[in-house]
Amino acid sequence: MSDYNFLMESRLSPEQVQVLSQLSHAAVEQGLNLYLAGGAVRDLTYGQQTVHDLDFVLEGNPQRILRHLESSGSANHRSPNSPGPADKAPLKIDSIHLDNRLNSAEVHFSNGVRMEIAMSRSETFEKPGRPPEISPAMIFDDLKRRDFSVNAMAVSLHPNSRGLLLDPANGAADIEKRELRVMYSRSFSDDPTRIYRLLRFGLRLGFKPEERTRIYLDAALENS
Repeated sequence: MSDYNFLMESRLSPEQVQVLSQLSHAAVEQGLNLYLAGGAVRDLTYGQQTVHDLDFVLEGNPQRILRHLESSGSANHRSPNSPGPADKAPLKIDSIHLDNRLNSAEVHFSNGVRMEIAMSRSETFEKPGRPPEISPAMIFDDLKRRDFSVNAMAVSLHPNSRGLLLDPANGAADIEKRELRVMYSRSFSDDPTRIYRLLRFGLRLGFKPEERTRIYLDAALENS
């Protein structure tokens, strides 16, 4: 099994490590569980040398973390020439774009890092193709709602379990097989944009749909 503490330290840029470190610290101070999730974990597992974006999931309200970062950055921001380790210098936020429906935020930092932080949630599709009903949930429920197993992985950032991989759908095995597998049979019907994501990930990663996923895809295309 991969050592995700080592992967995060060696594959993320120093600026990304700085963001991860200070978010982790803020989550601990707020008593919240924080996870690195989605594409970042997929790319680390796959062996990509560069992880472009950081996606975090929080069991709780991301506003608490954002307020903490904003207050720390504005009150204590130091110049790049200030002495001391880089990960100790408070981060300065350039911009925040909020999505109130999903309780998520896209954040751009002055060190060039872009990240997204979102409330851990479950999704219920009352009607195919319609936006789902959103509810706060624990991390395993959040992973189960995702598009493909390779994106349904998370790494704990809590000090007591830092580096622990959560992989309820066995996405790591699908990465090894270079396959894309949906999480359930109605996936493409509930959210047709997953068809385009399947094509995009296939081209970008060189992955192919596994057998059942191909059957579900064909059925969704026939009924569209």
